[in-house]
Amino acid sequence: MQSHVGGQFKSQEGLPEIRTGGLISLLRQATDRASPEFGKSQYVTMLDNSLRLRNSFLASTSPIWLDVLVEMGQGTLLLTYVNNPAEPAETGDLVWVPVRQRLHAGLVMAERPEPPAGMSREQLQTVKNLILKGALNRAWGQLVRWCAEHTHTSLLQVLRTALPPGVLGQRAGDHKPRKGRRQIWVQRQPHPSVQQEVTERQQHLLHCLDRYGPQGCWLKDLLDDSGCSRRPVENLARAGLLLLESRHQGTSEQPQLQPPGAGHAPDPPRQLTPDQARVLASLTAPAGQPDGQGGEALLWGVTGSGKTEIYLQAAAFWLAQGRDVLILCPEIGLIPQLLDRCRNRFPHRALSYSSHLSDGERRQTWERCRDGGPWLVVGTRSAVFLPLALPGLVVLDEEHDPSYKQEAPMPCYHARDVARYRARQDGACLLLGSATPSLESWRRCRAGACQLLRLKERVAGGQLPPIRVVDMRQELARGQRTAISRPLRDRLEAVCGRGEQAVLFVPRRGYSPFLNCRSCGEAVMCPNCALPLTVHRGHNIGTRRDVLRCHWCNHREPLQNYCHHCGSKAFKPFGIGTQQVVELLEQQLPGLRLLRYDHDTTRGKDGHRRILEQFARHRADVLVGTQMLAKGMDLPNVTMAVVLAADGLLHRPDLRAQERALQVFFQLAGRAGRGTKPGEVLVQTYAPEHVVVRSLVQGCYDRFLNQEMESRQRHGLVPYVRACLLRLSGSSARTTANGAALLAAHLSPQLRHRGWTVVGPAPAPVPRVAQRSRWQLLLHGPEGPLPFTSGQNLRAVLPRGVDLTIDPDPVHL
Repeated sequence: MQSHVGGQFKSQEGLPEIRTGGLISLLRQATDRASPEFGKSQYVTMLDNSLRLRNSFLASTSPIWLDVLVEMGQGTLLLTYVNNPAEPAETGDLVWVPVRQRLHAGLVMAERPEPPAGMSREQLQTVKNLILKGALNRAWGQLVRWCAEHTHTSLLQVLRTALPPGVLGQRAGDHKPRKGRRQIWVQRQPHPSVQQEVTERQQHLLHCLDRYGPQGCWLKDLLDDSGCSRRPVENLARAGLLLLESRHQGTSEQPQLQPPGAGHAPDPPRQLTPDQARVLASLTAPAGQPDGQGGEALLWGVTGSGKTEIYLQAAAFWLAQGRDVLILCPEIGLIPQLLDRCRNRFPHRALSYSSHLSDGERRQTWERCRDGGPWLVVGTRSAVFLPLALPGLVVLDEEHDPSYKQEAPMPCYHARDVARYRARQDGACLLLGSATPSLESWRRCRAGACQLLRLKERVAGGQLPPIRVVDMRQELARGQRTAISRPLRDRLEAVCGRGEQAVLFVPRRGYSPFLNCRSCGEAVMCPNCALPLTVHRGHNIGTRRDVLRCHWCNHREPLQNYCHHCGSKAFKPFGIGTQQVVELLEQQLPGLRLLRYDHDTTRGKDGHRRILEQFARHRADVLVGTQMLAKGMDLPNVTMAVVLAADGLLHRPDLRAQERALQVFFQLAGRAGRGTKPGEVLVQTYAPEHVVVRSLVQGCYDRFLNQEMESRQRHGLVPYVRACLLRLSGSSARTTANGAALLAAHLSPQLRHRGWTVVGPAPAPVPRVAQRSRWQLLLHGPEGPLPFTSGQNLRAVLPRGVDLTIDPDPVHL
């Protein structure tokens, strides 16, 4: 069927047109002219079937003409198409449509009774097929539309973020199940004939396999989960302990990883302290009942005060009311411990949603949320868009964390803002939890828009650990030139001698932030970005496997042994990263057992869980890591927390640098002394008199917040004003700079009348990334809506080849 126009069908074989009104007459003529060989009854049957098909199509409730929103480059077009009678679409459906002889994903925006005026009916093309039925239903559609309007982004761009991966990224037809390629399936030998001693690594691998159940799993999933290579699997198979089988990887046979404790009775709720009970009563009071309007609360509790237990008991209340619960974490590294506690408490209700899951697992979680619940979902920021039927409680754990803000690609949303809108829309309770609240949330509490709930004591009754500052200037004067001070070395020896553990925070991963020539002063730069390459050591110190890597574009090259500018071989790595700290500790404290916890060591599906489980089982004395180390880790045997290079966070060129540094330091200090043993915190810095260091030592985060707020208000800075960052990028530096100037000239007159200021244009702090030049404009003005309506109108000003990203309320400049 090619087209449907004016109540007529025109077949592809060139048969005559059949009008509805003439079908009965044609039926009679065909009956009279029927040949004896064919038979009149067969003619009657054939045309009667055609008549019924025609009438059923006309009686269908499906619209005939559809207006479809299609994304083209950075803009969108609204095009009209003929509905597909084989897969009829309606408003809110995602469909594949042809545009300029290519298939594009589109969203059905409206149904129309007739084609657009002035258009030839033969020009209209037909919808190819459906991607997702009812993608934009009423309640969820309001959330997506609000986010698109709030971030000045198209609906399709928001949907690309809100939907599970692959729904809008695959080609037409790829959503149909396929047989799959052959993969290796691994499972336990049911009746092993040999009893053999297994190594520690093999035992860990078998433990990971058991979590999939007796049916086994795919080899690639087991290797991702365990962090092992294929060799121990093959050794166990040769020993008769494992079975390996080649199978087709079909969609029907996807093993589900079972959490520890799956199949056991749910854990009982823990006994609450009086302060915890008071907080829980506030969250489950009649004002927060399902027939109420919910509310917003900030749970400000010191580290170790039992905020997670309050989340779980509040979740139990709302699940019992038949409503969903969503708990958001700022980073993937925080999910394993929280997810295990949720699954142990609610074994049949807890789901997970993060980028460490496969596309199929995220699609499965998304569909389960859409099909009903109630569910308790633990996820990262994108989980805020899950189509939960009726949320009752939305929790943002560590609400101060900047990872809740998406900076690229668009939409540049903040999960806290989306969660707040969603809670209001569904009458849910929004709970913001933190030991170091953000200025924005603290200001809302002072204005009465958010209820403040405090927990000032630890559950175990212990005191917050004392903080000692090591002045590295004095260490340098005494001849100590490494990053490991003598007080740190002495305390690590004492801690490990008592059988306790320590965590050690380093601001950067890798070995050294850059490699510098001591003859001419040139640093080795990334060929694609305006950034120095980071030195990364191989697994074996002293080998030539050392590489230089760019953390922005992932460019790699071998470690150079001479300078390309002057030819000198006087190369030296400058700065310190997690790899170098581990190397120094191995040299100065040979008996120390070390684990590294950063982006390089936590790759894979369950990399964070694997490292933390090893540390929790006391396979190491010291855990060396980056900022992910400071968040949400609850290990009672950790009695010492160390900030190795505090100055790396204190002096960043950012408005929020002091606030962020103090938050990280307080969070890290909270990792120590969470059990019955007292803890201690050591901070190494060259600026012991800095206001952040003084606030940390005095333990007065609330005083720092009040002073910072007064300073921001006095100088007219966020959160007392609004800001919007316009980022431009292009392959040509000149064209991008010209585009920034054109955009500034276009915006300045209209913004000036509304009390807004345009700062710039100026090169971005990192002016080139992945061979693309970057410029930016900062819009600064009074609170309220942004002073422009459409991002598409701004893009119309820019030269061809220059992309624009709109970032409302940026967290980084």
